Amino acid sequence: MFSPNGMFTEPIESREGYLAEFKRQCSEGMYINSNRWSVPIYYVTGGEKVKVHVRDSKRDKRWSMFGRYMKDVGAPIPKGMKGALGGSGYSDGHCFLYDTKSDIGYEFFQYRKDKSQGISEHYCTWGAVLPGMKRHDGRVLPLNGVELIGARASGIALVAGVMKYEDLMLGKIPHALCVAVKFARKGKFLWPASRTDGRSVNGVPYGFKMKFPKDIEIKTGWTPMFKMMVEAVRDYGLWVVDQTADKVAFFCEDITRFPDKSYSSLHNGATWRTYKSFPFKDLEI
Repeated sequence: MFSPNGMFTEPIESREGYLAEFKRQCSEGMYINSNRWSVPIYYVTGGEKVKVHVRDSKRDKRWSMFGRYMKDVGAPIPKGMKGALGGSGYSDGHCFLYDTKSDIGYEFFQYRKDKSQGISEHYCTWGAVLPGMKRHDGRVLPLNGVELIGARASGIALVAGVMKYEDLMLGKIPHALCVAVKFARKGKFLWPASRTDGRSVNGVPYGFKMKFPKDIEIKTGWTPMFKMMVEAVRDYGLWVVDQTADKVAFFCEDITRFPDKSYSSLHNGATWRTYKSFPFKDLEI
């Protein structure tokens, strides 16, 4: 009666198996993406809307609805907006735009400015519109009754679980974290995920959630970033939302366009190899 991908039909034993597989994938350490594989976040207060050409708008109705919206309504794109790594090169070119006046978010995959297309100066492969951001639950929801594809492979909002620069500078992450795994489950996803591009029969499904126990030890020798991440997973949880070509990866806001901003003070010179000691072994369902 219910979907086999539903939260009411998933055996506990399966989730224990997903947890074991996630821990196995974490044995090689982790990355904290903060540039080419992360998300630059732009804020505007209204402004003139411009058209964005959606390359895959003819693939099916999920793409065509977003393409039609970007053509007919557009988005208030600010001057100088770029996808990760400038929207070109070896990157997903992710980008998130939030209009505080209308309370609408826009997420893009492979966003860039490209006049050579002869259609629009603004160009992306696909994305989504997220109205009502102040009340949004983090899922890419249908637009005018049609499901949208979104910028992430799981259908979970692009900016969900991204560690924002301002929060980190204040010393606390007030939300759950999201993570990409090397091997995502083929043909399987869990709510709140709505789709998958997983290719592994033994991988971890999108939408799988974990947490640290309330009594996990916060060690004094941890870096500020390490400490905040553990506390966030303890208090809010950790969701699997995407797939990576390498090690397990978390996401920080891409701040490379700000020359006066840096995350270096939060790492104390640590590299991803230092983060092999992240307490993944203590994760629980």
